[in-house]
Parts: sequence; C-alpha cells; structure tokens
Amino acid sequence: MLFKSVSKFQIQSLQPCVEQIARQQQLLRVIKNVLPPQIASHATHCVVSGRRLSVYTDSASWASQIRFFSNDILDELRKRGEVSLVRLQVRVLMSDYRQTKVGRKPRLPSRETIDLLCLKSESGRADDPLAKALMRLGATLKRRAEADQSG
Repeated sequence: MLFKSVSKFQIQSLQPCVEQIARQQQLLRVIKNVLPPQIASHATHCVVSGRRLSVYTDSASWASQIRFFSNDILDELRKRGEVSLVRLQVRVLMSDYRQTKVGRKPRLPSRETIDLLCLKSESGRADDPLAKALMRLGATLKRRAEADQSG
C-alpha cells in the first residue's frame, strides 16, 4: 500500500481555520495590551462567536478581574475595526490539577451521630416537613455508611 505525500493533499480547506486562528491570536494580543500585565498573563485564549467575544482564563478570581476591564477591551477592539463585537464573556478553563481533585469523597458523620439523627427524626411529628427531611437524611447517611463499610 502506498501513502500519498503530504504535498499532494489539497490543503486549501484548512485556510479558513488558519485565518480564524490568526484572528483570535491578534484579538488576544489586543486584549492583553488593554489589561494590566499581572492580569494579562492569565488571559489565555479568545474565541469570537457571532457578536460575542469569549475570553478564557485559568481561575474565577482572574475572570472577575478581566470582567472589570470588559468595556475597555470592547472599546479598544472597536477602535481597531471590530465593530461587530458587542458583548464580552469571560470563561474559566479547568486545569488538569483541579479536574483530578474533584473526585474527593465526602466525610460521613460517625455511626453514633447517624443513629442519634434517626432517633430524633422518628420522635418528631409525622406531618412535620423538617422531621421528614431529617428522616430521609438519616436513611441516606445510614445507606452510605453501610456501603463504605462493606466496600
């Protein structure tokens, strides 16, 4: 089986993608020039979708800082001919570290606390919504504690 050389492929279909990436990089440079240096380093990507510009950052605290400059960013982009952009949205990208940390298990109360909760909820009135909620909570905690012990 013979393989086609890369030079023989028609690469013109990639040209719009290359142009779009170049535009996004140019917009990101403008955004970073508007922002103070300590904030600019946390603006990692941007994407245009219709009339909205989405700017991506690495944490919620930096996102709020970037949002503070959203009018300045849009004004600067309009000065440079990007008059179609009317809205700036800041989004947070999850890092690999935080994605692996999410799977942490909750700590259950002790068996004595669960039993006490069940006992107190059973002694309440049957029509009391709080007693019903405590009863369901106690039953759920009991099931999870038993599953943790057996597993």
